[in-house]
Amino acid sequence: MQGCLKVLAGVVALLFVFTAVFTLFLTNLAYVMTDRALVKDALANSERVLIAAAPDAIVEALQQQAHAQGLPDLPLDTAVLAEAVTILAPPGWLSTQTDTAVDTLFDALETGSLAASSIELDARPLLERVQGEPGLQAVTMVVRSLPACASPADFVPQSDAMPLPTCLPPEIDAALLAQQIHVNVVETLRQNPQLDAQVGAFRLPLLPNDALSPESQAAFQRASRTFRLIQQWGAVLWLLPLGCLLLILLLAVRSLREWGNWWGWPLVGTAVITLLFAFVLPAFFTFFWRTAVPPAPTANLILPVDYLLRELAQPLLSIWQTRIFIQAGAMLVAGLLLLLLGALSPTTRQSFP
Repeated sequence: MQGCLKVLAGVVALLFVFTAVFTLFLTNLAYVMTDRALVKDALANSERVLIAAAPDAIVEALQQQAHAQGLPDLPLDTAVLAEAVTILAPPGWLSTQTDTAVDTLFDALETGSLAASSIELDARPLLERVQGEPGLQAVTMVVRSLPACASPADFVPQSDAMPLPTCLPPEIDAALLAQQIHVNVVETLRQNPQLDAQVGAFRLPLLPNDALSPESQAAFQRASRTFRLIQQWGAVLWLLPLGCLLLILLLAVRSLREWGNWWGWPLVGTAVITLLFAFVLPAFFTFFWRTAVPPAPTANLILPVDYLLRELAQPLLSIWQTRIFIQAGAMLVAGLLLLLLGALSPTTRQSFP
C-alpha cells in the first residue's frame, strides 16, 4: 500500500513540476500584459518610439492630400521629419499621448468594443509651436532636405493647395523659402481660426474599425475575452501546483525527512527548468520579432500599432524575465532548504505533525 502511494506521489510530483513551470510563465505574462500602469512605465521611452513611428503617418497624410489635389508625391525624408517632430513636440506631450493610447487600447480590450479603439489627440500645443520659432526651424529643416530640381520648370511654387514644393532650385535660398512658407502657414492658421477646432483635437483610430473583416472582428473579440479572462483569473492557476504539493503531503509524507525530500526535489527541478526556459525564450522571441515581416501599409491613417508593440515588447519582456528569475530563484532557495532539512533530519520514521 505504501509503495503504491509513493508511486502515485511521484506522478503528482511530476505533475507539480509541469503545472508550476506553466503557471510561473503564464501568470507573470498575464501580470505584465494586463497591468496598464506597468505598460505605461515600460513606455518611458515612448517619445523615441513615437518620433520614429510618426513620420510614416505624416508622409501618408501629406501624400493623400497631394493626390486629392492632383499633385505629384512629395519627396519627404522620414528621418528629417523625425527630427522636425522632435523640434515641434512640447516636452512631455508625446508621453501624454502615449498614456492616452495605452488607456484607449486597454479600454477597448476590457470592453470588447472596437468603437472605443480610437484616441483623441490634442494637437493644440503643436499648433502653437508651429507658429513660433520651433515651426520655422522644422520647416527650414524639411525644405533643406528637398532634392534639387532637374530644371526650373520642375519647381512648383508654394500655394494653398501644396504648401511645400517638390524640389528646390539651386538658385533659391532655402532659408528664405522656408521663412516664406512658414509665414504663409502662420497667416493661414490666424485667418482660419476654425482650423484650431478641426486640427487641434482629432480622433485617431488605433485599429481599423470599419475596414476590419468579420473574421478580424471575431479575432478581436476572442482576444478581448482572453484578455479579460487572464486579467481576472490568472492568479487562480497557482491553485494547481499548490494542490499538487498538498496531495504529495497527504500521500507520501510521514516525517520531516520525507517532507524535505518530497517537496525539495520538485521545487528544485521546477526552478532549474524555469530558469533554463527563461534564458532561452526571450532570445527566441527577439529573433522572431526581428525576422517577422511587417504588415503592408494601409490606406487609412492609422497609428502604427504593430511598430509600437514591437518596441514595447522588449521592455515588457525584460520585466517578465526579471520576475521569472526572482520567483524561480526563491523557489530554488526554498527547495534547497527543504533538501537540507531532509538531509539533517533523523532517518528513523516519526509522526509528521
